[in-house]
Amino acid sequence: MSDVPPSATCSDETRAASKLLLDDALGALRASYRTTTFFVERDLVWTTQTWLLREVLRRGLDITVSTEHPIEPGERRAFSADLALLNSARAVIAVVEFKYEPNHARLDVPKSKLPVVDWAAVVRDSERVRRWCAEHRCAHGLAVFVDEGGYFRHRPPPDGASWHDWSDAGVSVLITRGDA
Repeated sequence: MSDVPPSATCSDETRAASKLLLDDALGALRASYRTTTFFVERDLVWTTQTWLLREVLRRGLDITVSTEHPIEPGERRAFSADLALLNSARAVIAVVEFKYEPNHARLDVPKSKLPVVDWAAVVRDSERVRRWCAEHRCAHGLAVFVDEGGYFRHRPPPDGASWHDWSDAGVSVLITRGDA
């Protein structure tokens, strides 16, 4: 974990590139929903992480993609981001947090495991990403909650979040964006 805020070691160009990279990664995740079956949250993280790794190389960016990256002091994973983009000085530029609720109509998901997600945990992810940005622990952040069957779609979004219907993929997605 870096104690150096991204604003001290991150150029405007790198900030802009990381923000565009996050937006493009979200678009790639949406596109992958037409051809990929996801089973657990980690599948979303892996799909996004591998896409980011390819794109960083293809675009020639001096950015490292890290998983379960510590953002604030502590032993718990709650202080880590599912994915983080780091600049060459190893300062955190951007973070992404994921939550995933499978469609409750799926036959391959035991009903005894549903719901998978606790709404309070979705809200905590959203608040955490916004807080990390406000505290300048990162320049940009996303909290992405994929709600395949719309089980939670009736819930009002937390502050700074909004629901998006990926109608081409048949899923509802709650997206929180944060900026320092």
